[in-house]
Amino acid sequence: MRSTTSNRMKITLASGGSAALLAASLFAGTPAMAASPAAAPQAADTQAAAELPTFDDTWTGTWQETSRQVVNHPVQGNLEIRTYFLDTPPVATAPQTGAVGYAVYQDGRAVGFAQDNGSGSLPMAPTAMFSTPEVHYANTNVDREGNIYFVSGTSVIYLTPTDDGYNSHQTLPGSTNKLFANAKSLTIDDQGIATIVATDANGTVNSSTMKGGVFETKAV
Repeated sequence: MRSTTSNRMKITLASGGSAALLAASLFAGTPAMAASPAAAPQAADTQAAAELPTFDDTWTGTWQETSRQVVNHPVQGNLEIRTYFLDTPPVATAPQTGAVGYAVYQDGRAVGFAQDNGSGSLPMAPTAMFSTPEVHYANTNVDREGNIYFVSGTSVIYLTPTDDGYNSHQTLPGSTNKLFANAKSLTIDDQGIATIVATDANGTVNSSTMKGGVFETKAV
């Protein structure tokens, strides 16, 4: 394991080893998903946070963990986000491709899991080897609104807090949403403002800045 520490949180990146084949009965549940991007939930007293329903953790030991970090959810208090990778045979190719996903944990219990629907993704993490976007975090991969950012290959994935977990807005690689599928850079400045520069399906390069739970996008 290797760790990088900022003044706001600690991120642990896993290294080494490859995941076993996906069992036919692998559970592929997803966290609660919001209908559309919205402003982050209002902060609540963490003492009043509800105990979220437990998911059957069938991915641990089958999928390779690529990162983990504790984040301060505005409603549920401290939650842990773990990212995962499941390689696709043959494993001798480099870089290895497969499926990616993330899980949400509360007090050590799995309370959510989501994965992409493909098998050609590169590992997902706050910063990842072989990923194309240039990544610049002044402090952390969490912006001032509590959104969490990751990269995988050419893609940028972002998770926004909901009342009972996180929503990836179908930005996992292989999803139908191609918003940041061809990203050039991901920046979170020292004010906690996140900006993603990416090429859209029409070949236009856009700069998208997160403000109030939605991205404000303009051509560059």
